[in-house]
Amino acid sequence: MTFATSLYMCDPAALCKSMKLTNKCLPLPQLGSACCCNEDMCLDPANNVVTPNIKSTKAASVLSFSFAVVLVSLFVTLRNML
Repeated sequence: MTFATSLYMCDPAALCKSMKLTNKCLPLPQLGSACCCNEDMCLDPANNVVTPNIKSTKAASVLSFSFAVVLVSLFVTLRNML
């Protein structure tokens, strides 16, 4: 059984940096892919931008502990479903 899920959130800077995932996408085995940006609105599904679109104005990503907890919980849940 396959489940398709897309999540668009603030990029936790520390997580993106540790994965060497700035302004690009990376496949995650058994989970799909992840993308991180270093500016506001570089991923904007409302405008059909679902991969990094680098612009000249850069903004810092914000580390979000709650995002990391939600992300880890989601990964654990999805892995248990497989």
